[in-house]
Amino acid sequence: MPLAIRALFLVLLALVPAALVQANLENEAREERSRQIGAEAMRLTRLVAGQQMRIFEGAQHLLNAMAAHEAPRAGTPSAECDAFLSRLLGGYTRYLAANLFDRDGRRVCAGKLDRPGANVADRGYFQAALAGAPFVVGEYTIGRVSGLPSLHFAAPLRDDTQAVVGVVEARKGRRKQPRLEAVKQPNIAKSKNRFNKTTMAVKRRRARTVTTRR
Repeated sequence: MPLAIRALFLVLLALVPAALVQANLENEAREERSRQIGAEAMRLTRLVAGQQMRIFEGAQHLLNAMAAHEAPRAGTPSAECDAFLSRLLGGYTRYLAANLFDRDGRRVCAGKLDRPGANVADRGYFQAALAGAPFVVGEYTIGRVSGLPSLHFAAPLRDDTQAVVGVVEARKGRRKQPRLEAVKQPNIAKSKNRFNKTTMAVKRRRARTVTTRR
């Protein structure tokens, strides 16, 4: 076997362990990255789940308070019912509306009257609560008046015999942000023109001063 080939064979033989070590290190690095990605995904999942549970618990507290008060339980339109829902809504600033609907989907009283005569009989959350579901989380919907996305929560309103006589509903979403007035931009051309005129006037005054001294 020629010497050159023998030397090349020895070099390759020496490189094999190093290549195996490098491959092993890269494999371990990939596994570690996979573990880190999995751990981060689990952390985010737990975080989102915790936030979701807090939202649901808050909605349940709000609906329970609505259904327990005597004004909504009366099931009739009244200023007292509207005032109670308005005060209650003021304590839950992230909620856009709190309403009581009768069995036909007609609004009986509201914490914020954004659409007189509103009827929600065709909404899934209303139908589910009317059927007796204790707590209903509706789908994200676009408001018929506001045009904003919102999430509806609903629960049945029961009388003393536990019969469903209506539905209490709360709507969570982002409030419409006020439009900011456009900031008036300075007229650069006019400012430059005024600067040039001022500069020329100063130069003329200096020229007159020099001429007078002479």
